[in-house]
Amino acid sequence: MDSVGPDNIPGYGRVQDLAEYLTMEEASEIISLWEALDEYDKQRTVYSPGHQACITKGRFRSTKKTVAPGVESTRR
Repeated sequence: MDSVGPDNIPGYGRVQDLAEYLTMEEASEIISLWEALDEYDKQRTVYSPGHQACITKGRFRSTKKTVAPGVESTRR
């Protein structure tokens, strides 16, 4: 199970893994770059509830029909 961060959002373990990988100089540079961003750019991205459905039902979704190898690439 992944740990949660100070704001109770899962995925904090991956943040900690990244922090362990970076040198202090690299971490300081990232923090400095983050602090230089406008407040608008620091806001969390919120996707619409149907966003994931759009990704799986779009123009490039894979076919559900069984086809011979190499034939799928020629279908439109």
